[in-house]
Parts: sequence; structure tokens; C-alpha cells
Amino acid sequence: MVSTGRLMARRCVSLEATRADSTGVPRALLTADYIDSDLLRVDQADYDVATGEFSNRRPFATQPKEWKGAFDGLVVDGVGNVWVARWGDSRVLVYAPDGRMLAEVPTPGARSPTIPCFGGKNLDTLYIATAHSDLAGQGDIQAQFPHSGDVFALDCGPGSPIRQVLGAEWTGRVRHRFRG
Repeated sequence: MVSTGRLMARRCVSLEATRADSTGVPRALLTADYIDSDLLRVDQADYDVATGEFSNRRPFATQPKEWKGAFDGLVVDGVGNVWVARWGDSRVLVYAPDGRMLAEVPTPGARSPTIPCFGGKNLDTLYIATAHSDLAGQGDIQAQFPHSGDVFALDCGPGSPIRQVLGAEWTGRVRHRFRG
């Protein structure tokens, strides 16, 4: 597992990015979800575990022209949904494995969410790191976005509002342990 992770990190450059912001390799290392913020989209590529090669890069989610901001960090949950932070857009979007948008999670008072991740005992709490608003490229607008730089936590456990959208069989990110 460790050597595969090293290969994946080394091979990211082969995806010919202008600005790589996030790579997630869910689904038993068969498909990589990849963000190049300059292209304003999330791509997927097939990943060959045996060779460490990426192939068949294709768009997964594309940003409509009227949206502000850009795709930034992502995490893939236990059922293959892709959770994508929207830099400069005050939200995280949730996409089903087939690319349909399932939900959006606002980050009120925070301009630029940067990376979502799952944690907690059952990996059913979504944590969202945000950047200080001065980093959004619009000067110091922290007074407008006083929670920029905060970390948000969203309960995705049974009975939570988001769980009603995700379904009873939903699980957070599968926990992987370093075995080296």
C-alpha cells in the first residue's frame, strides 16, 4: 500500500495540471478524482494499481460560468460521493459517483473553504478547513467573512439533516492506516 501511495503522488504530474489542488483515490484505487483549479472542473482518471499509470482522464464536474470561485480540495466518502470545497464560494458541494450534485454545505461567514475531510469515531463528521479571507485575492475582507480561517464540523451521523439526503447506507471515508 505504501509504494502505491508514493507512485500515485509521483504520477500526479502526469495528469498535466496547470494548478493541482486535490487528488482523491477512492473505489479500491480504480478511479482518481482530481482537481485542476485553473480548468474550473473536477476530473476523473482511471488508475492502474499494478503499473501506477493514469489513463482515460475525463471531466466529472464542470463549473458553470456564472459561479464564482473555483473547485479546491476534495474528499471521497465511503460510498463514492465526492465532497468538493469551493474556494471563494462559501460552500462544499457533494457529487454522487455518477456526477449528479446531491447537496451543498454552506460555510457561513467563511469565504474560501479549502479542504473537507471526515473524522470522529465513526468517520461521520465532516470537517471543513477554511482560509483567512485575505487569501481570497480580494484584499483583506475578513470583516465581511469573520469565520474565514475557522474549521467547520458537520454531523453526518444517523438522524442528521444531511444524512436524509445521503441515505441510511451512507458511510464516511474509509479509514486507512499506515502499515510501514
